[in-house]
Order: sequence, then structure tokens, then C-alpha cells
Amino acid sequence: MYLRLSYVRGPVFFVSTLGVMALVVLGCTHTLSKASLLDRPNGILSGTVTYRERIALPRDTTLHLILTQGEGESKPTKNIAEEIIPTRGQQVPIVFALNYNRDLIKPQFSYRLKAEILFRGQLWFTSDLVEVLTKGNPDEVHLVMKRTP
Repeated sequence: MYLRLSYVRGPVFFVSTLGVMALVVLGCTHTLSKASLLDRPNGILSGTVTYRERIALPRDTTLHLILTQGEGESKPTKNIAEEIIPTRGQQVPIVFALNYNRDLIKPQFSYRLKAEILFRGQLWFTSDLVEVLTKGNPDEVHLVMKRTP
């Protein structure tokens, strides 16, 4: 049994054609949005934070991420990016993606990431400064934090 296109007329043909056209338009829009993301000057520094202690995070803790530029140990640092992420009860390891402006990154400088977990404004955990982004350092890091006294 054959279905001829000449018989497919009316509302069914119109709706199916409209549906196909909508999928094509949505597919093109999605492709364009991916391409535009690649052209943006923003970079992403990603990774995870965790700690060794067997302590559950309360619901209203926050993860603070700070990316700084350092010219040396004695010179002051400059903040490149900073983000505060509410944990909303999520437990470690916590995945993060810190956006930064690529135009601010210069290959001759060192960049360091620091993470902190705060509960109601009080520091609970902190990480060491970790070198990232330049001089062969990664753009994905896994930080193990330490409990603060």
C-alpha cells in the first residue's frame, strides 16, 4: 500500500510541515548559540572542591572562589574573577565553573585560585593557593580544602 503525497493535504500535512520547519529553526539557533559562545572573551576555570573531614555541610553554606593575578610573593595581588556559589545542601565534592575575562590573562603573570566554604559568614574550610591558567598550569583543578580552627 502506497501513500501518495497528493493525498496528504489539509491540516495533517500543514501541521507536520510546520513541525519540521520548527525543528530546523531550533537546530540552527542552537548551532549559532554554540558558535557565539566560542567567540566570547570569557574563559572557564573548572574543577571540584572537597575536604577530608567527615562533616556534612549545612544547607546554607556558600562556596567562594577567587582567581587572582600575582606578580610575585611580595607584590599585591589583583582579583581577576570572583564567584559566590550557594551550596543549597549539596555535599562535597562540589563541581564549579568560574568564568573569567580572557583579555585580563597575560602569559607573563601567574594566576592563583583559592576556594573557601563559609557558613553564615564564618570560614569553615579553605584551600591553599593553586597556580592555574598560565606557565603550563591547568584550567581544571581539584582542590582539597582544610578545616579552619
